[in-house]
Amino acid sequence: KAIRQYRSMRDNDATIGSIAYATEQVLRDVEYNVVPANDSAEAKREAEFVEEVLSDMEHTMDDHISEALSFLSFGFSVFEVVYKRRLGPNQKSNKKKSKYSDGRMGVRKLASRAQWTINKFDVDPKSSDILGVCQDGGTYGIERKDIPGSKILHYTTTNTNGDPSGRSILRNDYKSWT
Repeated sequence: KAIRQYRSMRDNDATIGSIAYATEQVLRDVEYNVVPANDSAEAKREAEFVEEVLSDMEHTMDDHISEALSFLSFGFSVFEVVYKRRLGPNQKSNKKKSKYSDGRMGVRKLASRAQWTINKFDVDPKSSDILGVCQDGGTYGIERKDIPGSKILHYTTTNTNGDPSGRSILRNDYKSWT
């Protein structure tokens, strides 16, 4: 119910929508760098590999950041990491197509999982680690899908009591908005 309400607030209120858009545009322009863990040749090679992976996805990091920022409105955002084998640019299948032909595993995409399709988080009660999420596409024709924690990229506004759903920045505005 809260997710539906925050979505309505974000999409239908001129002030909330314009502030959300302005925030997104500013944060999309923040530069990021991959920094080697140390000065060793191996660390530099691995940092270069991470840069290659980030530039070899089906979408840009700019697009991912835009999608990820939905965690502000909803308290969290979830992405499924979809991998690919880096077999070169001449592959017909997107599952194997890459700028690189080294055969290493890369990331095909960070697939956004809309907040209103997440039914529940499976959380380890001792460590508060996310073991997985249960996704239900409902009207989108997606069947129920359990995504393991090892394939999830999860953003949240807060980590109060290990709650993976976070806290929407719109929560305090709800009473005034209604």
